[in-house]
Amino acid sequence: MLESVGWGVAMGQARARVQKAARAVTASNAEDGVAVAIERYILGSDLQVSSNSRSRAI
Repeated sequence: MLESVGWGVAMGQARARVQKAARAVTASNAEDGVAVAIERYILGSDLQVSSNSRSRAI
């Protein structure tokens, strides 16, 4: 599935095979990986932002 979408992003806790198939790897679920990926790859933001549980650099 990651290969067929053209630009797949794997979560940080994904198995090595999944990460290898993805074009990018983001943080884990516990580290708000989906939000990090959206901010970095879709919004193009390089700022420090706060999540619901912690501040994280993207």
